[in-house]
Amino acid sequence: MSKTPGRTRKPENTAGRGDRLPGPFGGRAPIVAVRVHETGEASLLLPLADLRSAVLIGRSEQADIRLRSDRVSRVHAMLRRDGEQWSFLDLGSANGSFLTALDEARAGAGSGRRLVAGDAVPLDVVEAIALGSRACWLETLTTLPATSSTATRSTAGRRFEEQLSAAAPSKRPVFLLGASGTGKTWAARQLHERGGFRGAFVAVNCARLPNDPLALRAQLLGHARGAYTSADRAVTGAFFDADSGTLFLDEVESLPPVAQGFLLDVLEGSGDYAPLGVAPHEAPRPPKFRLISASKQPLRASALRADLAWRLADGEIVAVPGLAVRRADIPGLVATFLAALPAADGGRVVVADEAMEMLAQAPWPGEVRALRATVETVAEATARAGRTVVSIADVRARLRAVSDAFGDDENTGFGERTGRFRSHETIHDAHPVVPADRSAGDELVGVNPRHLDAAFVRAALAATGGNIEHAARRLGIARRTLMKKMDEFSLPRARRIGPVDPE
Repeated sequence: MSKTPGRTRKPENTAGRGDRLPGPFGGRAPIVAVRVHETGEASLLLPLADLRSAVLIGRSEQADIRLRSDRVSRVHAMLRRDGEQWSFLDLGSANGSFLTALDEARAGAGSGRRLVAGDAVPLDVVEAIALGSRACWLETLTTLPATSSTATRSTAGRRFEEQLSAAAPSKRPVFLLGASGTGKTWAARQLHERGGFRGAFVAVNCARLPNDPLALRAQLLGHARGAYTSADRAVTGAFFDADSGTLFLDEVESLPPVAQGFLLDVLEGSGDYAPLGVAPHEAPRPPKFRLISASKQPLRASALRADLAWRLADGEIVAVPGLAVRRADIPGLVATFLAALPAADGGRVVVADEAMEMLAQAPWPGEVRALRATVETVAEATARAGRTVVSIADVRARLRAVSDAFGDDENTGFGERTGRFRSHETIHDAHPVVPADRSAGDELVGVNPRHLDAAFVRAALAATGGNIEHAARRLGIARRTLMKKMDEFSLPRARRIGPVDPE
């Protein structure tokens, strides 16, 4: 998307960037998010950390934040980042943009100081901005709400965040251990960004490194012009690209044998840093970088030689938890993924509560990567259909498609033969009232205990002739849980329960 140009000059009422506007706009903490409000639409939370450097607002299909009100211009305004500062620019809209107080914006007031087209107003000096009319306005936030994209509610998630924060400033190596798809690359980037390293973040997939010594040296240390037949120019390798920054070795457990010895020699200083085709005495100074490595299996279980494994784990060790122990974080992750999507690709859709509950309870054998793919896929499909809400049917259809693609076996986590993770139709879409046409022989497996009401319990007991143990197994809950539910609903613990009354 091309940026819409606009001249940038200081607003008439300010002395320069970062100065506070008078009245209700002064003395605020830095802005971390913007919430977009439009009458008749769900509000949209945009954490600034998730946004690109320029975000277009308007009715145009090319807008990143697309509004519907006819009082908003097709190309109305822009959020723009200059360094660490985010600003709002009116782009010559027909009905204007107005600085206003938060209380006035919430009350629907249309008054306020009108911005001059092209003026860049720092977000941290305003509370709210009305766009063309009281029907659309932006709210600036100094803190993210508990349900925002960065919310970390689970104990495992909080401990993970604490480990990242503690390891980020260290210059010692960091070893990340976590299952495939849990977000090890994301964690490595967070360590780099939070550590304040001046150089680049360079990722190397160890599974793709060549086992040939010359090709390996060329990839990691670079090569001189003429080092081999097609080397028509000099190229720097990954190690030098990461100078003053971070070198991230992903899938380090898959390092080829030749690469293991080469890497160990270089890291311990016994090897040389000469690019391919350069004499050792002409080699450039050794690069300095922080080393981060990641593996999906414990080092002792890998094929790495022991001396290299000890070298990789010679600093901070961070365990990257899976979604099975981070279910409370799933709504926050979903919000993050949606906020990162352009408006046309589902960035404006919201997830219905029951759909969110299904996402939070699904097994996710593919971890965060699979969750993100599901969210993006259903959001884009919802937007293409002209809808704004992702329904439980949308999520169920996606999970069923994944199950069909992988096959219903124990490796997918989605099929009917996966132990406690049975069919999503029965786990997550359990209606609190048993339909009248349900026969006594229907399977009622995997019901969430919170969805159980008296009718559900009576149906399971009737289907098993009043046998509590068998009924609990059919419901997919513990026998003790079923007995508690029976007591809660004042159902007798008899051998026989009469037929279910239709409701």
